[in-house]
Amino acid sequence: MPGIPFVKGRRPPGGLLGQRMSAGEVKARLTQWAFVLAVVLVCARALMSETVRDVFTAEPGASATPRGPGPATSLLLDLLCCLPAFLVLLRRLIDRTYVLRVSWAHAMMAGLGLWVGMSVWWSADRFAATISAANLISALVVLWSASQLVRSWGRLHFVAAAVFALLLVYIAAGLNQRLSQHPASVRAWYDPNSETSRWRYMKDHGLTENDYQFKRFEANVLSGTLMLFGHSANTYAAAVVVATVVALSILLQRVAYRDGIGWAIAIAVTFPFAAYVLYYTRSLGAAISIVLALSALGAIWRLNRWLVRHSTKAYWIAVAIMCLGAAAVVGHGLTHNSLGVRTLTFRWHYWTGAASIVRQHPLAGVGWDNFAMYYPQVRPAQATEEVKDPHNFMVRAFAELGVIGGALFLAWMLRMWWELTRPVWPPMTSAASLQGKRRGIIFLAAPAIFIGVLNLVLSVDFSQQSSHVFLETCYRVMAMLLMLGGLAAAGFESLMTEKLDDRPAPWVLYGILVALGVFLIHNLIDFSLFEPGPMFVFALLSGSGLGVRHPSLAGRRKKTGAVVASAVVAGLLWLGGVVFVFSPTLAAELDAASADAALHDRRIAYAARLYGDARGHEPANGEYAFRAAQLLALNGSPRSYTLGTIESAIQANPRESKYRRWLASYELRQVSPDAVLIRQAYEAALRLYPRDVGARLEYAAALGQLGDGAGAAAQYRQALEYDDELAADEPKRIPKGRRAEIEQRVRELK
Repeated sequence: MPGIPFVKGRRPPGGLLGQRMSAGEVKARLTQWAFVLAVVLVCARALMSETVRDVFTAEPGASATPRGPGPATSLLLDLLCCLPAFLVLLRRLIDRTYVLRVSWAHAMMAGLGLWVGMSVWWSADRFAATISAANLISALVVLWSASQLVRSWGRLHFVAAAVFALLLVYIAAGLNQRLSQHPASVRAWYDPNSETSRWRYMKDHGLTENDYQFKRFEANVLSGTLMLFGHSANTYAAAVVVATVVALSILLQRVAYRDGIGWAIAIAVTFPFAAYVLYYTRSLGAAISIVLALSALGAIWRLNRWLVRHSTKAYWIAVAIMCLGAAAVVGHGLTHNSLGVRTLTFRWHYWTGAASIVRQHPLAGVGWDNFAMYYPQVRPAQATEEVKDPHNFMVRAFAELGVIGGALFLAWMLRMWWELTRPVWPPMTSAASLQGKRRGIIFLAAPAIFIGVLNLVLSVDFSQQSSHVFLETCYRVMAMLLMLGGLAAAGFESLMTEKLDDRPAPWVLYGILVALGVFLIHNLIDFSLFEPGPMFVFALLSGSGLGVRHPSLAGRRKKTGAVVASAVVAGLLWLGGVVFVFSPTLAAELDAASADAALHDRRIAYAARLYGDARGHEPANGEYAFRAAQLLALNGSPRSYTLGTIESAIQANPRESKYRRWLASYELRQVSPDAVLIRQAYEAALRLYPRDVGARLEYAAALGQLGDGAGAAAQYRQALEYDDELAADEPKRIPKGRRAEIEQRVRELK
């Protein structure tokens, strides 16, 4: 450190920083570390794409596909994201002058988290419910932590700078995908010798050029639609929009400060590139969000004083506008059974299906992240898509959590926005409290490096070839540099002194609120709110907004007993999560990874045994038993053993129709098939998904093979009737040639 002499061979007093810290400084450092740790964890997570289950199923002899962050990684990150909250509680326990903030928004948030956790018990897919519930609860913990930690303009500046740094990485990844990787993918698609050619894809999946699945996949390959850091292009678009709005607010604040033109250019130069990558997401919701954000910031510019004086009136006007807008959309949908635009009409089908789910399960819902298990049973006749989410965060809350959980979610949102829009400002503090005596660039380099390293360790498959690992490492190094540049460009008040900005920043706060608002509006037709990356960014920004909007706590009564009890309960729950949730999930995922590796080497029996071991560690995940049963059948294992294994998959998730269809098809291939078992399996699958035309055609063919001509004809006719309910131009309709064959078959069976 400058100004502190170092003597060779001797450690300077006070440790690595060369300073002795007083007891008060040690206590303050706890929350400083908690704040930086929260930002690091959220940013590292925002640059990942986490999955509850493997996206690709391993095939015997096929090349190994790089594995991304799976459920064990997701749970580990959830546990780590709770650490800032524990540091906050520790600071309160050892520092009697430190007061925790408690509000009605926190209470409602706690109730929501408790209800989401309880919903795992009545979920059909308890594994998905467990992982997704852990994600949401951890995000709520991050939100609470941020509301305790962000009590000054300096920390709000730092959070905004971190989001701007994320924008730089989002843009760089999008440009690389569009300008480099997409042309290479197209060339490989048309190269007959490529492992990723169109011909290889058809062969591996048993498809032809006329199959809908192939046409859709090829269209996605050729379109070059950007889909990064999430499971849909809309998720990536929503993340870019949020970061862009925050960046715009930083620019507006720089203009209000009358800072040098260089600061404005460093931020403004990113906007054309952000617009470019947003264009290639093909996201209508993102375009609408940008327009709404610009309109909101313009309204704040013109009506700022009125909004401060009449914040209560402004809040209720906004609530009334949202209610009227929702009523108009519902009224139009009920009148026309459509919302005009094709993609929005799809959403309307999801919502009407969700309404049926709410009617069937009014109080408790179907369980968190279990919409996909129930929607096929209530899917409207005109709907064609099989979705896992209703594409509306409030509809999802009521469908999956019932009236109780939906009301909690709605009340929490209303109360949180009430607190976010109060005309309360944080006190003036110095950025030195966060930065200390270290040079600013060194202080910013540490979180940038930690973000890159954490992302590298948890998201890269190091079992792949060295070239893949090297390339992914280079991407993370570039991300570190971009994060550092973004933190410096948006976080410094002055480059000469490398001082972090701690000036009052109302425009930064307004921009964060606008970004949160348009993000929620986007999620009235999308599901990005519940993808881990965007969800944790939302939690960090929401908590930061609550933190700076809370009034001063000086002189408040401190309830040490309640804090001790809360810390003990939280600690026990955290340890329980490690032992009973994370550990078995990790063991199962490691066994499944070993099974995939064995399958690539064509060691089918060994792979089946490993999947069985994975099922033993994590019996709630029916996919392990399902894959084990498939491999047992492929390996010619005894019928009783195979049937027992697939039955365990059905018991793990009784609403997964594909398990029952596979059971029926497996039994049908036996020398002496059990007709009763086949009928029961297909009938159960069709009760879960009545309009599954493909399953009905399978059942009809099976009945014909079993000698039940009348039953086969009935199933063929039913399949054709359901197919007739679809729009005439729907690509998923049965092709004319195939339809003629089915009609001829019905005539023959009469």
